[in-house]
Amino acid sequence: MQTKFSKTFSTFFFLVGEEIQEIVEEWVSYLRDVRLWDNDDPLFPSILIEVGAFHQIEAAGLDRTHWSTATPIRTIIS
Repeated sequence: MQTKFSKTFSTFFFLVGEEIQEIVEEWVSYLRDVRLWDNDDPLFPSILIEVGAFHQIEAAGLDRTHWSTATPIRTIIS
């Protein structure tokens, strides 16, 4: 987890059930094995936004940047 001024902050994954754990493990495997991301990349990356073929802004994949808040992640998961 990135923090201001290089402070440390411990994070952990609490027990949520086998199905949720399996989904998260598959997501981590996808990020590491397919996207070739490492420990410095976000677990829940922001959306890559580009101008599309019809000159409209559209989602074009995953960006290697962190969300500025946790709100989009909560919205996606719920």
